[in-house]
Amino acid sequence: MKLHHLSRAILLALSLLGLGACSDSSDYDFNASANSSATGSGSAVARFDPRSGVIPQTNDLLLAGSQDGTLNIPTASITSSGQLALVNALNTLDGFGLTAPITAAFGNALDVASVKIGSSVRVFEVSKDASTQAITGVVRELGATEMLATATGSNGDTLALVPLRPLKESASYLVVLTNALKGADGKAAASDSAYLLAKGSTPLSGEYAALEPLRQLINNQETVAASQGVNAASIVLSWSFTTLSVTPVLDAVKAQAQAEPMQVSPAVGTTNTFLSDLSGKADVHIGTLQVPYYLTAPSAANPTAPLTTFWKGAAGSFLSRYNPTPVATSAQTIPVLMTVPNASSVAGATPPAAGWPVVIYQHGVTRSREDLLVLADTLADAGYVGVAIDLPLHGVTSATDPLRADQNAAFANDVERTFNLDVMNESTGAAGPDGVVDSSGRHFINLTSLLTSRDNIRQGISDLLVLRKSLGNISAVSLDTSKVGFVGHSLGGIVGTGYLAAETTPTPASLVTVGGGIARLLDGSASFGPEIRSGLASAGVAAGSADYAAFMAVAQTALDAADPVVLGAKAAANQPLHMIEVLNDQVIPNRVTGAPLSGTEPLISVMNLASITATTPGEDGVVRLNSGTHSSILDPAPSPAATVEIQTELAAFQIARGAAITVQNSSIVSAP
Repeated sequence: MKLHHLSRAILLALSLLGLGACSDSSDYDFNASANSSATGSGSAVARFDPRSGVIPQTNDLLLAGSQDGTLNIPTASITSSGQLALVNALNTLDGFGLTAPITAAFGNALDVASVKIGSSVRVFEVSKDASTQAITGVVRELGATEMLATATGSNGDTLALVPLRPLKESASYLVVLTNALKGADGKAAASDSAYLLAKGSTPLSGEYAALEPLRQLINNQETVAASQGVNAASIVLSWSFTTLSVTPVLDAVKAQAQAEPMQVSPAVGTTNTFLSDLSGKADVHIGTLQVPYYLTAPSAANPTAPLTTFWKGAAGSFLSRYNPTPVATSAQTIPVLMTVPNASSVAGATPPAAGWPVVIYQHGVTRSREDLLVLADTLADAGYVGVAIDLPLHGVTSATDPLRADQNAAFANDVERTFNLDVMNESTGAAGPDGVVDSSGRHFINLTSLLTSRDNIRQGISDLLVLRKSLGNISAVSLDTSKVGFVGHSLGGIVGTGYLAAETTPTPASLVTVGGGIARLLDGSASFGPEIRSGLASAGVAAGSADYAAFMAVAQTALDAADPVVLGAKAAANQPLHMIEVLNDQVIPNRVTGAPLSGTEPLISVMNLASITATTPGEDGVVRLNSGTHSSILDPAPSPAATVEIQTELAAFQIARGAAITVQNSSIVSAP
């Protein structure tokens, strides 16, 4: 996958924000402001100077003055267009990230051994008064299994809190740091002078009157902490933050998803017609589906709109928990591919009395709907119709491909999801057209427009919801729309996780070589990581630097609302799930060093999937293959046994309607 080129101007915003990402105690690195009004000398002073912007950046103080419930990071002093673009993106969010690190700067190095969740560092989920932002109660305290605390930074002078499980959406948290934290010199941590002033019990007046609301806020925080056994005199810093919302927008999209016009043609051949290596057990039909498009299609006025726009509400408003309903900008008529069992299949050509059951297949990144052809014969033998549409900004790009939309006169209004964009040189990656349609998925992950990347995923979720509801409009093939399953590969499984979180109609689903924690997943990918690092390096940001980590943190925050690691638990609660992981996957890594919520294994944990090594009824689970590669679902060359096992498992799971996971070849299956 070629990632859209990075803008140096955007990267320059990192130092302005002082944001950082982190991994484990040896990998994290953050920038800290050089300004401090420290009261101590030599001791680790918790830095707090709101006038200079020196505060923990995951902080509800940055909601102050918001008119719509979104972040309100000040922009008046920003002169760089790139800086402004990044801050404006964050200011569309109605809270802070669910998976990104939370940091606080200290004036000197911390003693790592003193940084302990539940002791020197306390984190509480709290309730708040919506009008005053005062904390009204404690819901629970987070422990060491949910949050990692460490000292990091080049000088060990930054305290980092890293979620080990996603935080709750639309929830508020209180962080309390005490003088049980010690500096590297062994002295107890101390408060900055501004915090000492604000934690006092005497109302502030005169030259300090402007700090009185802050004093009341901090007094409220410390009173709440005291109710949980924290000695207020020991507190060196406290702050609260509220996480962004996820479900309201997905619920609104689901509510708007209706059965749309959908047709398929008579058969145009068999699978063997289009891929000579296949047996031809399924007839191939082409079709059309209309979907609401919440992003923006290209136009003469804005030919690159799909690369920069994102979902908005009425009158261009930002989507939030208070305003969750996106407004479609157009209706797109998109191509459909369908495969139907024929007489040469085990199932035969006669559908059951209720019609053929259906499997929706969602392809991976840079691929297209045509990948369904490779699975179609297996699905046909199992007695299933396959249906596929393209992910946003994906599609068939070859001008001579007979399945390309513009080759189909029967559905002349169909347009490939790529919009036939040509905005970069396919050979060199340089900006500007080269006379060749940009490859499928070339612009799906766009690191220069993080909100577009997020909403490409959410658009894919919306498309699947509409597709499912529209199957009943097909008359050319008899379908049993009460029996619909799902198979998602790679990016198709990433989008599919969000779909399954929104779809409440029973949908047994297999997710093949998928993962979550997208930003660090891409960074940690042997396939994608080098390109990301090269792009950032060319902009002057070296891997391992504070700016690099900061970009990853901002990217993940922007993506959280569509990320599988955030949506996975709800998907697992809604649907029977079967996952296949290939060990040592070079595209979607099993784990990412220093990123506890990125990769396949963290998603498995969030979904609470059992490890499956033999045929198992009645349990959602993951089968870990020690043979094959990321694309073995489609490509038998690296391991024929892996391809057979994957396709056999997918079909068996659908036949069982998710009631059992079948393992045929246990010799290539590993325990965790």
